[in-house]
Amino acid sequence: MSNKRLISLDFHATTIAPCGSRDASWPSFSRSCGKTASALFLIACANLGQAAGEARQQVEQVVSAYQDASLKQEAKRQGWSGMSYNLDNEILGSSANLLPCAAAPSVRAAPGSDPLVRQRLEVSCPAGQPGWPVAVLSTPRVALPMLVAKEVLARGQTLGATQLKLEMQELGKARQGFYQAPAMVDGMTAKRRIRANQLITPALLASPLLVKRGQRVTIQASHEGIVAATQGEAQANGRQGDLIRVKNLSSQKSLDAKVLGDGVVSSTFD
Repeated sequence: MSNKRLISLDFHATTIAPCGSRDASWPSFSRSCGKTASALFLIACANLGQAAGEARQQVEQVVSAYQDASLKQEAKRQGWSGMSYNLDNEILGSSANLLPCAAAPSVRAAPGSDPLVRQRLEVSCPAGQPGWPVAVLSTPRVALPMLVAKEVLARGQTLGATQLKLEMQELGKARQGFYQAPAMVDGMTAKRRIRANQLITPALLASPLLVKRGQRVTIQASHEGIVAATQGEAQANGRQGDLIRVKNLSSQKSLDAKVLGDGVVSSTFD
């Protein structure tokens, strides 16, 4: 999915005296002289406005490129796929008199800045034109495809791919975590009722049951380097790492055992 960028730069122009105004204290001119001066004055104002527009475009482009690279790097680090984003950028201070940079501007962020939240960026001009560096507040709004429930899921219900779907969600609204693929939650169970279209978060799920009560299990045991295995019967449900009671079918004795995997538990000799 291609990244989407919406740059919304808020430029606040300042009054450039004497453009667009006449002061009563100015000396009077002849009609012809006044027309010539006015024409030259308007041309100068137009050129100044055009130059400032070019400078603002430079700022827009370099901030956009910087944020694009930063967000892609963060997505790669996090293992995210399908990311899209908008940028809300605002130049701090006036840019009305800003001259275009004769060289490629550079962007610098504060050390340790988080690319996923609003940050203050400094855009510098190595050519040294007046008005630089420029400070910009840049806020990214990131969205990712995340798993949501297709339908209501009851407490204790086991999740499967058919009950889930991917929808674009804002990252800022998924502070409790999220999943990007059905395989990541396959076999897990709902800790509580989950609404249709609700975002699936780790807090809503429990790891899958690897052992069920009454199930035949393999009991692994070790003692002083000796490893043995026998068959048993689970007397309780168990998830990864749970300690449950199992019955040794050979001795008919019950013992505590730790759930290791699907249908496998471990114990030690007494």
